[in-house]
Amino acid sequence: MSSYVWQDGPSGGTPITATRLNAIEDRISGQPVTLAGAGIDLTGATDCTTALRAAVAAALADGTTTFTGVPGATYKVAVTSGTALLTFAGTENVTVDLSGCTLNNSATSYTADELTPMFLLDGARNTTILLGEYIGYTLPTPATYLGYRGATLVRAINGSSGVTVDAYATNLRYGVQSGEYGDASKGQCSGFRVKLRGSMIGYPIALYYADDCEHDIDVDGVHRAVYIAGTNNVRGNVRFRDQYIADTVYLITDCLTSGTDAAAEVAPPANPTTSRGCTDVDITVVDKGSTVFTLSSALAGIGLSRVDACAFRNIKVNGYTVGTDTVSTRMGLFKVASSAKTMWTRYGFNWEPSVVIEQVEVGGTVDHSAATILGNTAGELYVFTWDTSSTHAATVRGFTVDGLTVLKSSAGSHRAMYLR
Repeated sequence: MSSYVWQDGPSGGTPITATRLNAIEDRISGQPVTLAGAGIDLTGATDCTTALRAAVAAALADGTTTFTGVPGATYKVAVTSGTALLTFAGTENVTVDLSGCTLNNSATSYTADELTPMFLLDGARNTTILLGEYIGYTLPTPATYLGYRGATLVRAINGSSGVTVDAYATNLRYGVQSGEYGDASKGQCSGFRVKLRGSMIGYPIALYYADDCEHDIDVDGVHRAVYIAGTNNVRGNVRFRDQYIADTVYLITDCLTSGTDAAAEVAPPANPTTSRGCTDVDITVVDKGSTVFTLSSALAGIGLSRVDACAFRNIKVNGYTVGTDTVSTRMGLFKVASSAKTMWTRYGFNWEPSVVIEQVEVGGTVDHSAATILGNTAGELYVFTWDTSSTHAATVRGFTVDGLTVLKSSAGSHRAMYLR
């Protein structure tokens, strides 16, 4: 078969190679396309980036939607910064099953602040990514770069929906990332089902302007385990060990829905931004015993990136951490804070009454009873939604502390709660 070249019509047209003919036959018979063949090294010895892209593109052109790897195979890739390994634009019902395979991108370092996804979903519907293991470039200084450098496993933009990811990964900037911080038009993705295991992943999940996410995260070494910005209907569990750079492991914040920060900074009255908070969030965050953390770390919290009118409603957080003199010493439970006016000069205050926080329930356990040094001095539960005068404060209603256990260190008294 490989010695023949078929034509699409009686007068010629696009050649149909044996590989493409096999793909067409697989589509007709409903069989998945196996990622193997010319240029695709299954041993991990040589780069097969170009061959993988060509194989997937050709199969998609012929209507194939299911791709499978060879069990035990290692696919070595080298993806240029700011590009994608595989792109699925406007596709439906695509499955990439590499559950028995390794994707090795460890030779490629990323020094620019760019997003480099292995799988880019652009306006795609019902996409499933299964991966046995991803191996990325090892950061020399994670205390500086974790969450700022590295590739992204899956990126969803432009209203993609139905995103299922089940993977193990090491050394990523993002695990699953959706939308964009400064561009609302790339958001409005929905229907995430994410199970992610691994280590040294800056943001296992980061969703901007999204809806409907179920997650199960267990990662050692994070910047933030989950970052949801303007995302509604979120539920799931996070288990982690070691937190770098940031002070909140699971951050609940706002997203941009219209306007741009650049224009608003120059002339805010004429070029305002609008934002959206998060609604209907039910999460559990467990610290497995961190030896890396900041002095005022918290398992979860609400923080503002902009002081636009928005609401955070129906938020339920359960957190668990046990600290000693060496493990999770300063890890607290929950915090609410804002430093938006520091980031954006157009805001005169960190809070305004148009920012609404209501029906928030916090519970769990913070146990420092085995420690002999002072724990989180800010308070295991720290809520500060007031700025300069009572006229510049968030509107807070229905804040409930239920089932919270705080066991203090023997070093002396510290605040179990700080509410202002």
